[in-house]
Amino acid sequence: MIEDPSKETILAVSDAVKETAVATQVAVQAAEKAGGFLARVLGDAPENLMGVLSDKIRFWRWERQLRLIDKVDEIIKLRNLSGLTRPVPPKFAIPLIEQATMESEDAIQDLWVNLLANAMTPDRESAKTSYIEILKQLDPIDVAVLNNIYRNYVRSVTAGKLSESDSPSRLGFSGDDIMKYHGLNRRKYEAVIDNLLRVRCVTFLRLSGSDITIDGASIITDKGYDSICLTSLGKYFVIECTSNS
Repeated sequence: MIEDPSKETILAVSDAVKETAVATQVAVQAAEKAGGFLARVLGDAPENLMGVLSDKIRFWRWERQLRLIDKVDEIIKLRNLSGLTRPVPPKFAIPLIEQATMESEDAIQDLWVNLLANAMTPDRESAKTSYIEILKQLDPIDVAVLNNIYRNYVRSVTAGKLSESDSPSRLGFSGDDIMKYHGLNRRKYEAVIDNLLRVRCVTFLRLSGSDITIDGASIITDKGYDSICLTSLGKYFVIECTSNS
């Protein structure tokens, strides 16, 4: 004999169905929002390309994806560019969105947000794929140190120590000051600088008049980790990743 389901069981099943329906609705809304966003970013890209990207994004965290969309939209609206953005080439947009939606640190994801919003802004220079490769190789401390060096560079230009048209690599910043400001020991500091050197965002300050010739070969000396300079690549990389107005 089959017993009638209890009232508690019926209520439990009903609640579960309701929760599932709500979760499904949220997922559908997120997917629709993401689809519309991708259409604006990629423009008239082939349907199969959109499908590939949508399939990959489906497995990423919805909260990071939606945060990216909302933040980019905030910048676009701030610039009065709603409906006026330019399509971003898929070779730039796809890896950028992939990296940005997997980033758990808000401060780092904001850099991806700015990079994408700037790429969508018509009057800015074309996006550089090298910026994606640089950003995905930086840890939060690398970003903090690079931003600090850039801010010091801007202050120096404002103070007239260097012209904005001059190479930023002509001006060095004390390694000791960088370590003190960020609370880094020597080992950690050198590891950070090594990574920034590897992606060519900084360089060592070259000593004035330091060209030495040995057996006809010119040797250039520098101050090593004691004095760090911003490179032109590092300068424009920071600008594209931090400009959100």
